[in-house]
Amino acid sequence: THITHKLAMANSKQEKKWTQCTSLQIQMKKSLKSNNNPFRKEIEELRTQLRENYLYLLEDHSEFSFNDKDVLVNLWKFVFYKQIEFCRKQLRKQNKESEERNELITKLTDKIIPDAKSVYNALLNKHLKKSFISN
Repeated sequence: THITHKLAMANSKQEKKWTQCTSLQIQMKKSLKSNNNPFRKEIEELRTQLRENYLYLLEDHSEFSFNDKDVLVNLWKFVFYKQIEFCRKQLRKQNKESEERNELITKLTDKIIPDAKSVYNALLNKHLKKSFISN
């Protein structure tokens, strides 16, 4: 029937997106093994693609994202955590007063953490609206 066909199409579309995500994750892991700087152009491009795919799955296919796959966990791990982890490791190596240390702290507090917070807040608000719960 028509409804069954639409469901099958949606399932294949989300599976295709998920397959893309796993492929991008593997690419990112390989690239970070050879050079662990997560701020390189190549990694930024992979992160952007992953972010778009994860958000698409979370926003449009929440049941798939929460029941079948760890999309939310992967969004955190591949889009935000790699950068935070890198900054933390670099901060431990830095002299207390170094300019590089200050740049890392600024990158964390002005860019990475606020970006992660806004993404997760937006997701929460969308899911609350879908659930008809007002915040």
